[in-house]
Amino acid sequence: MRGVAIVMMVIYHFMWDLFFFGFVAFETLIGPFWKYFQRTTANSFIILVGVSLAISHLAYQRREKSGKDKVAQKKRKPIPLWKDFRRWGWGLIVPSAIIVALISTPLQRTIAILYLIILGVAYVAYPPTLGPLNFRQKARKGKSAKTMAQSEFGKTLWRGLQIFGWGMVVSTSVLLAGTGTVDFGVLHLIGFSIIASYPFLRFRWINVALWFLFNVVGYYLIPARADDLWLVWLGWRPDRYFAVDYFPLFPWFGVVLLGIAIANFLYDTNGRKFTLPDLSHWFPPNALQWLGKRSLFIYLIHQPLLFVLVFILVQLGIIAP
Repeated sequence: MRGVAIVMMVIYHFMWDLFFFGFVAFETLIGPFWKYFQRTTANSFIILVGVSLAISHLAYQRREKSGKDKVAQKKRKPIPLWKDFRRWGWGLIVPSAIIVALISTPLQRTIAILYLIILGVAYVAYPPTLGPLNFRQKARKGKSAKTMAQSEFGKTLWRGLQIFGWGMVVSTSVLLAGTGTVDFGVLHLIGFSIIASYPFLRFRWINVALWFLFNVVGYYLIPARADDLWLVWLGWRPDRYFAVDYFPLFPWFGVVLLGIAIANFLYDTNGRKFTLPDLSHWFPPNALQWLGKRSLFIYLIHQPLLFVLVFILVQLGIIAP
């Protein structure tokens, strides 16, 4: 399902590139078909964030009960640096947050500064065991730094901080390229949601009710307008606010909670409550599975590649608007 969402995302962003270079009219891009195509893609991605969080939580509980988590940690082979997306990613995330904190809009500067502060606090409380930050391994309060970082919340915290950090990379890239603005995009939302949803991972109907509440509030916030940008991350925005990537907490955090509820209805600590045929060796399911497992990497690189490709073709005169 995530692979399908990836394909839909690439198609829509290619359409946006064609619009940017004058091949597609703005009225076409905001017309009924592409409007709902984009909304279906976004909802699919964000629901699957919640589904994945709940499945990971249930799997962690299963491993804890069976004692297999510690065994798996010991058997896990180290990933080469050139293949470990998480490790070298921090070399882009931290400088990007610093750049945003120095030269962006007041709202983005505030978000970047708060992010760097939280990153420092997380480093003290849950020292990471991966990447260039893993040299701090002192024992604290009877637990080793490794044990704390490998706890469920430790993993969740660092995963959320990393995804939010990639949102900083996107904000920096868009800022430096001069193609728009990203104050609170989809990666900011996902990173925040990974951490903020931790207390809700075991709920079903409560999450359904919260999803309904977030949608109701979001529905009434959509026409609301603010005089400045300080509340855009919640859903209030000024007139003529044209962020190229915008996913405020209302209603989108509710969609994550809905995904968690769906997973808790369909899965338990024993795994899936229903059976599915194994199509992992057939095409196209195996190709979609491959894409789904690399969704973050594809999300980060596909748009620059598409944009540069169309730009080169235009400059060479191969295509013309």
